[in-house]
Amino acid sequence: MLTENDVLFAPKARLAGRPASESPGKVVEQIHRAIVAECRRRIASLVNDTYGYRLAATDGLRLKVPFVLSSRRVDLELPENVDVAAFAAEHADDLYSQIEGDVREALSKHFDTIDRREYAFIFSGKDDYGRTAEAYVRQWLPGHRLRWASSFEEMFDQIAADLAAARRSGQPVRIGEIVVITHGYAGGLLIPLTKADRKKEDAFRQWRREHPNEDPTHYDWKKRGHFTPEYLALVQKDQTKATAALRRARRDVLAALDDGAEIVVRGCNFGQSTEGLRALRDFFGGHVRTAAPVGYQGFETTYVRPDHPVQALRTEAGAYDFLVQQGYLEGDPSLSVKEKEEIIRRRFGRPALIPAEFFTFGQAREDRFKRMVYVQLKEHDDTFGVPLDVNP
Repeated sequence: MLTENDVLFAPKARLAGRPASESPGKVVEQIHRAIVAECRRRIASLVNDTYGYRLAATDGLRLKVPFVLSSRRVDLELPENVDVAAFAAEHADDLYSQIEGDVREALSKHFDTIDRREYAFIFSGKDDYGRTAEAYVRQWLPGHRLRWASSFEEMFDQIAADLAAARRSGQPVRIGEIVVITHGYAGGLLIPLTKADRKKEDAFRQWRREHPNEDPTHYDWKKRGHFTPEYLALVQKDQTKATAALRRARRDVLAALDDGAEIVVRGCNFGQSTEGLRALRDFFGGHVRTAAPVGYQGFETTYVRPDHPVQALRTEAGAYDFLVQQGYLEGDPSLSVKEKEEIIRRRFGRPALIPAEFFTFGQAREDRFKRMVYVQLKEHDDTFGVPLDVNP
């Protein structure tokens, strides 16, 4: 629970009729300290009475009240032989009444406003795919928290740490989407489940380099170490210390996922496997929507240039019109060619370098993209059980 010592509220002492530069006397300072202390006690009591149920999860919470009171001063007219305690108690109401409304509004914004978050995790490492994916996310998904991870355990660890920090401040958080950017194949994501699985994954990647034309599903699934329905089932049965960290962090994250939160895979061919999509959905708690490409997924950065194979990207004004048409930029039909060119140069540099996604080149097509190019699961079925209904 909050105490008066946890409330940071320290307006300056000032005596009516004296210039601000003049130091108040000792009696005024004593009265000032007593009034402020009483206000801090009332603020702490207000927080505890209104949000005490939320504070049970907080740790080391400090509440700062930064309101400027220079325009709302309390005039103190000191009688002779003033009783400091009695005078402070009498005038604390005046000061508290000035700040109570602002305090309540600030507390409501902090405690009652849910912080809705979206994440984008890149698992491919900083290869060409990862770097171009990073450019794409930074440009077109600016509201997502962009992170890098080398395993699902590390991803859950990072999100769980964010959630713990929010709990310490009393801030409610819900997660609406997690974008998973990785290399993949039908039914498999090249993401180790635990940190210890990374050695297995390294061995699998080496095998793929040595057998580029071999079907990856021919590799012993128990040795893969990365996400597949079969390997996930094996790990879920493992209740030893090897998976304890994964289970703990995953539990915290699943509790913060919205019903119907989206887990969007940006990785080749994973959506060809309904079992893979089902396993991914169950891995994220069963109440999420999963989407993944049924074909190859790619990212690139492309310059606006006179010889560009896409005619619209041969001029800056054409690039502006193209990005508006695709839904990346908000259009303004009144803009001149020069104004369009200036927007492209300001946003993408000169020459303009535009991040793109192979499957779709526009945010406005995102919903159609998920319906047409992505396979989505509609209903929750038992893990690895009856074939799912799919909505291609």
